[in-house]
Amino acid sequence: MSDEKHDDNTRTHFVPVSGALVAHYRIVEKIGAGGMGEVFLAEDTELDRKVALKFLPAHLTADDDFAARFKREAQAAAKLNHPSIVTVHEVSEHRGRPFMAMEYVEGRPLSAVTADEKLSTDRIIDLAIQICDGLGKAHDAGVVHRDIKPSNIVLDSDLRPRLLDFGLATLRGSQSITERGSTIGTAAYMSPEQVQGETVDERSDLYSLGVTLYELITGQAPFRRDNHAATMQAIVTELPDPLARYRSDITEDLQRIVAKLMEKDPQMRYQSAAGVVSDLKLLQRDLSSGSYSLSGVTQRYQTQKRKRQRLYVMSFAVVAAAILVLVLNPFNLQLGGSGGVNAAENALAVLHFENLSDIEDEERLGQILQELVITDLSGLGSIKLISSQRLFDVQKQLGFRDRNRIDPAAASEVATKAGARTMLTGNLMRMKDQWVVTCQLIDLSDGTIIKSHKIDGNDLYAMVDDLTGRVRQYLVFTEAESAAVDLSIRDKTSSSIQAYRHYLAGIDFLGETEYTKAISEFQLAVKIDPQFNQAYYKMAIAQWWQEDVASGRGLESIRTLLAQGQYSSPREKSLLEAATLLIEQRYADAETVYDQLTDQYADDKECWYGLGEALYHTSNSKRAEALAAFETAIGLDAGFVLAYRHVFDVYEQRQDYERYSEAARKLIAAAPHAPAGYRYLSQAAIAVGDSTIVDQALSEALRRHPSDADRRRLFSAVADGCNTVGQYEKAESYVLRAIALDTDSSDATAWCSYGRTLFGLRRYDEANLAYLQSVRSDSTYRRAWDGLANLAYNRRDFANAIKYARKECRLGAGSPNSWRFLIHMCERAHRSAEADSAFEEGWRTISTAAGKINLIADVAQLYASSDRRRHRAAEVIKRGYPIVTSNTKAKLLVVDAQVCLNARLYDSAEQLALEAIEADAQRTISDWARAVVFDAAIYRGDWAQAEEVYANEPMVGSDKNRYSQQLQLLVYSERFDQVGELLQTALDSCPSLNAQFELLNNVSYYFSQTGQYDLALKHYQRANNHSPHKLWILDRIGRMQTYLNDYDAAEQTLRGALQQDSTRLFSKLYLSRVFYLQGRFNDALPWAQAAYRQDSVTVTVGRNLGYLYSYQGEFGQAIDYAESALARDSSFYSHNLLGWVLAAGDMDNERAIDLANYAVANPPLNDPFDRWATDYLFVPLPQHTLGVAYMNKGDFKIALENLEQAARIRPNDQRVADDLRECRSRLGS
Repeated sequence: MSDEKHDDNTRTHFVPVSGALVAHYRIVEKIGAGGMGEVFLAEDTELDRKVALKFLPAHLTADDDFAARFKREAQAAAKLNHPSIVTVHEVSEHRGRPFMAMEYVEGRPLSAVTADEKLSTDRIIDLAIQICDGLGKAHDAGVVHRDIKPSNIVLDSDLRPRLLDFGLATLRGSQSITERGSTIGTAAYMSPEQVQGETVDERSDLYSLGVTLYELITGQAPFRRDNHAATMQAIVTELPDPLARYRSDITEDLQRIVAKLMEKDPQMRYQSAAGVVSDLKLLQRDLSSGSYSLSGVTQRYQTQKRKRQRLYVMSFAVVAAAILVLVLNPFNLQLGGSGGVNAAENALAVLHFENLSDIEDEERLGQILQELVITDLSGLGSIKLISSQRLFDVQKQLGFRDRNRIDPAAASEVATKAGARTMLTGNLMRMKDQWVVTCQLIDLSDGTIIKSHKIDGNDLYAMVDDLTGRVRQYLVFTEAESAAVDLSIRDKTSSSIQAYRHYLAGIDFLGETEYTKAISEFQLAVKIDPQFNQAYYKMAIAQWWQEDVASGRGLESIRTLLAQGQYSSPREKSLLEAATLLIEQRYADAETVYDQLTDQYADDKECWYGLGEALYHTSNSKRAEALAAFETAIGLDAGFVLAYRHVFDVYEQRQDYERYSEAARKLIAAAPHAPAGYRYLSQAAIAVGDSTIVDQALSEALRRHPSDADRRRLFSAVADGCNTVGQYEKAESYVLRAIALDTDSSDATAWCSYGRTLFGLRRYDEANLAYLQSVRSDSTYRRAWDGLANLAYNRRDFANAIKYARKECRLGAGSPNSWRFLIHMCERAHRSAEADSAFEEGWRTISTAAGKINLIADVAQLYASSDRRRHRAAEVIKRGYPIVTSNTKAKLLVVDAQVCLNARLYDSAEQLALEAIEADAQRTISDWARAVVFDAAIYRGDWAQAEEVYANEPMVGSDKNRYSQQLQLLVYSERFDQVGELLQTALDSCPSLNAQFELLNNVSYYFSQTGQYDLALKHYQRANNHSPHKLWILDRIGRMQTYLNDYDAAEQTLRGALQQDSTRLFSKLYLSRVFYLQGRFNDALPWAQAAYRQDSVTVTVGRNLGYLYSYQGEFGQAIDYAESALARDSSFYSHNLLGWVLAAGDMDNERAIDLANYAVANPPLNDPFDRWATDYLFVPLPQHTLGVAYMNKGDFKIALENLEQAARIRPNDQRVADDLRECRSRLGS
């Protein structure tokens, strides 16, 4: 048998087999294999001993750099000499296959030992000291192991632990075998930094040691899950169960040592193996001497804790440390007033009171009683109250779905997992004319009842005051706290039970992301009790979460609450102030405050969500930190739907659809009734071209949720996901199933989804009916009004488009984007006064300065794209400077720069953009500003400066955007030979079908801008093959074919678009021009007239008819269209048309000359390379108009100068050639 094989590159490599001789080692048998190689037992023929040979995997041998690093690092490991480290004898290579010869240890892996027997605490500590001592030796030599786990530790014949596989280690300071961003090691034992592909050091080994010790103690790895991805996610986001849950004989200090080894934040772990050994030996001494106490390791561990830092280090470490402190420190409540406990130890969970008179508790009195007790005790700084929301989140994690009560069977587990050390439980019962409340204060460490109470009465509020007064007898608090809690509960919260019921109903809807219903319930609560501050707070949160942050929605409720100056707790006040900063878009300030809040309230998902929002909007460069914060919120409540939104955004920006899908599955598992998970999963599946996973998840969901209402929501959600990525046929198959279940046509969401699907399928009449049915079902459903507005606009029904858009804006106070859309509708209908009025209404409605700046940004760019309204863009921008703040100045400057760029004021644009970058302390718009500088350099033809823009500070955005910038530079600088390779790299790096389409579309546009119409056509055709449902691509293909004079192909392309959608306005427009350029006027005119009948408002359509009639000599009709165009639009094209008609018809040559001179001085600003002048044969050159006008006047010399200039610009224009010939003839005569 041959012992050689060839890889794909025909490179031979050695295959180890029994009996083969490798140097002076003879292979005996294979004894193991893994991802990093195969291990063989061998005989050392020179020294007559057994050795273990480990060979580098064959697929890695072709990489010379890899092999060299492998050898260098293994040689470093070979220098290690310690009783607990298996010796590496030799590192070499045999026939192209690197290998190492190691000491062969006869013994059992630690994993096998622990599977067979339960090790004593003393034995575990002894093993840990020896292992850690050997690890410290390696670390002192600068070697990091990276794969510490039980199977890599062998107990030899003397029962001494020996560390294996140092050959996979990394030498400190050298380049790792694996590049940054990849991982090496066994998943279940990796540190968080390993999982996330970050650089690792000695502390990563210490983390893996902690996981190993955890497994030695409990018999199971703390984070091992069903699959690799789930395991890695658990390592980063979850906390291990307390060791005490598995073994009662584990000391507090051993628990704390393991906990410190397993801190998520490397800064919070032991910083060296020596520190671990020291604490273990101290513990070993105390245990052996019988003098064990809590004062040794525990005290040092507490004093070493410090303030959390940024990124995931902050987020996950805070949660881990907070819960560990609560779980591992006994809550030793004292009877009487002496010898109490530290404030940090007083963690109390108040559970739902069972209503024994009404087991279903339809009036929710048991839950109201729970909330009243929590509120009454929340003023105590010396006690940590676990919120009811946190208890329900933990209950969900444990598999219980009830949102209104904690399952009694799980009460202790829920409270303990939430971090409580004491639990208050109870029940209430109606006895004749009074209520009887009984409760127990329970020590969760051993289940003993500290105290029981029984209270009866008619007034629940007075009974709560009595109850909390008795509970306080057993808690330590200051005199100031005593005064605070002596206030009656009526003075702290609502005194209306009915208001409380609405409040709790709102909380339920908020948890289900039913924000409109939640707001309605909170509004009812504050209507009953205008002083109900908690309801105001939650209403503000619901309004904020429902809307675009920029609209300032929710700020009014928060300001009302802050003005009242009364809060149910210090936490509530802090959260209100933080939310105000966030809604006002003071992101850097919000980040600082939320950072502090996550330290103080580490188990509060709202704090982590707020921090994530602040980080996400602060800068693209902080998206990773934002992701960590959102994932921490999700770790606290995996069903926290809102927290997933930007998680999916980040994954989509990274084109990481594997994690995108994993997050969607996690959301579905945690909230299987919530539509969002299925919507996101369908988007991810279709983005990568695999819809089967959606069908599987949906099938399981339908089995678990058989009600019609649930099924409708799920079908509609999946349909929406399909709609988002343009898969309308697939969307219809789902949404029709939702509609079929809506027997009374009352489901606004389903009908709106159906409307969106039909719109995408270009069945516009049916789409209109579906949207109308949606708003009949729910007249406040904004998505349906928005759909109606878009549909009306698409059909060129501008009156209805404006009406529907205004309705959508007013329903929700409106975000800047909503007002922009309304203003855009007004502008397209040439209703300037209505557009200005809409801007003013939006300005009044949006309550924050940041929101107003966003409105300016949107509207100014809209105006800047129109010659007729460009002056209005400057006026709008001026409105912003008096209200600009330090955190909005940069955005206003970059918008000003963008407007200048559109006006070809490149120097001004660059200067303003540079000022924006300097003012952008939060780094929120620097990418945009640099893009303006880049474009200004491109349009000036300054390729060197364009290259420099991103050389020193690369763009932070998505891969797609970075590649687009590079492709644009290559095309505009005419380095066409480099485009293909870079484009293919870009396509390979962006797995999303949409991202690939956008790349192809972008590069096509760049080619068309530079007149490379053949290359533009080629790439537009690729884009069309990629996404055939985007019919506007066919219009662009038709235009490129027209520019290439391939009129037959252009006609076929445009007719093909119209066959799929007979309402395509611009397909008709371009087709008429194709026919004209072929000399087929009789074919051209009907298509131009059909376009005008469809849309007589859009100026381009009327101008098209004006040109056609003028070319046929029908100047009487042409002049009507030309005058109408100029009256509504003062652009180059309207001046040019009227000038041409007046000159060509010899109707008013003086006015024609004025109009043509204006057109010469004001070329189209949306075409910086002036391609229209050379290639757009349908539109006459203004120099041609001047030549004809002067020729009509008899000024043949001036006419000749202009016609010759026109001929130089456009040598292939037959009309110019004919008039130039006539002018020369008449001048010669």
